[in-house]
Amino acid sequence: MYVIRLNGLFAIEYPRGISPTVYIGEGNFEQRITQHKNWLMDLAELQGEYEFLIGYCFPRAKNASKVYSEFEAMLIHEFRDIYGAAPLRNRQMEFQKSNHEFQPTREIRSAIMIGKGVRFHWAVKPMKSSSKYDVYQLTKEQTTF
Repeated sequence: MYVIRLNGLFAIEYPRGISPTVYIGEGNFEQRITQHKNWLMDLAELQGEYEFLIGYCFPRAKNASKVYSEFEAMLIHEFRDIYGAAPLRNRQMEFQKSNHEFQPTREIRSAIMIGKGVRFHWAVKPMKSSSKYDVYQLTKEQTTF
């Protein structure tokens, strides 16, 4: 389970707030990074010389082989509840299939929020002319089940 965040002067403007989070995912990151490489390069132009932050999480639960998928779904929904849309590069909402409760909430939210002492200078969002606009709009319009 991982979260990809901007780490520079820019954050993303979502409908209900600003966050550096651009993607929440699960799976083997080393294998998936090649899939992420192209869109990360597009955002790198915006980021400039700054690096991306990638946070990893290893949730644990007894008798729960799908705990990573469950945690990913919970975190995407938590993000949308706070910011009004899924992260910029999450094309779809994932859904939990069980009733896992993940704790501690404050530490979990710290992965997707700005954080103490961090000062972004700009908040940006894709305009209609951007190739990222449709993805940005996608999860704002879906309803939660």
